[in-house]
Amino acid sequence: MSRSIRLVCSAAVLGLAACASPDVRLYDGAVRPAAQIAVVTMPEQLEVASINGVEVVAAQGMWNKGDKRLELLPGRYQMLVFYRESWDSGSDQDVLRSDPALFTIDAQAAHQYRIDYERPSRYDDARKLSRDFKAWWVDRASGVKT
Repeated sequence: MSRSIRLVCSAAVLGLAACASPDVRLYDGAVRPAAQIAVVTMPEQLEVASINGVEVVAAQGMWNKGDKRLELLPGRYQMLVFYRESWDSGSDQDVLRSDPALFTIDAQAAHQYRIDYERPSRYDDARKLSRDFKAWWVDRASGVKT
């Protein structure tokens, strides 16, 4: 079975689990030890639109508080990630959403990666971020920021 098909199957099976937990296992079969998987962590305000061109419902959702943690098998992943956050605009609640940014990660076993961005402190800054989303990922083992 191809990696994309396995990813879709895993995402479908684990879709409901995303509502209960920010940890999402995106591979088939039994749970693997940390030495055999790669972990991508991101803040709750960032969401995954797709991985390798496949929508991953389990990696989406504003319902989780705290970091999301995606467990992947080693390999190359192209992730479309976007910013979405609810802000008080002064007169109303405004859900701001950016266009997705593309991240290519050559995930290695036993490595942890973090996708992050400069967090806005005011509504106007958040609006700017939603129009021009910039973020990066860091390999926590090497400290390399991309």
